[in-house]
Amino acid sequence: MKRMQEDLSQFDSKLLKLLSANARMSWAELAVGLGVSAPAVTVPVRMTLTLGLVGAGLGGVGAVC
Repeated sequence: MKRMQEDLSQFDSKLLKLLSANARMSWAELAVGLGVSAPAVTVPVRMTLTLGLVGAGLGGVGAVC
């Protein structure tokens, strides 16, 4: 876990910022905000859920995971 904290990338930081601003963003909205495809967002979001960085009760995202 320590290594993951040290390796928080700009992508991860932006993802967390987007989710903090609006936890109900859809996969497509997150993808647009991050400049990637919707499928490319699923693994990082699931990782943040697994690590407890964001809550599992997210409206749009949590409902899909």
